[in-house]
Amino acid sequence: MAELESLNALVVGVSADPAERQQSFIDAFSLTFPMVPDTAKKVIEDYGARGVLGIVAKRSTFLIDPAGKVAAVWPAVAIEGHADDVTAAIRRLSETRGKAGSSGSGAPAPERGV
Repeated sequence: MAELESLNALVVGVSADPAERQQSFIDAFSLTFPMVPDTAKKVIEDYGARGVLGIVAKRSTFLIDPAGKVAAVWPAVAIEGHADDVTAAIRRLSETRGKAGSSGSGAPAPERGV
């Protein structure tokens, strides 16, 4: 997480579970990022992250750029190596933005599925 913070990245988890259940998940895995309950499944639906039969959410990752656009999507997360993949994508996005000029405001990333 320290590396992500050094890249000025914020990690937020979204789950259909209620806050109490999310806290148990946070505690069990010693997570250091916030979780947001989406019991109405609005965010999950908006990002197309519903799983089989729409009953459960798929474990997906969305990288949102500073302009609020979806810069990358991992629709089926495999835990092994996932954090490294996301960190590398954030680095690439940061480098692209840095090359766009001193203001750091590069061209917005293309929207994907949102």
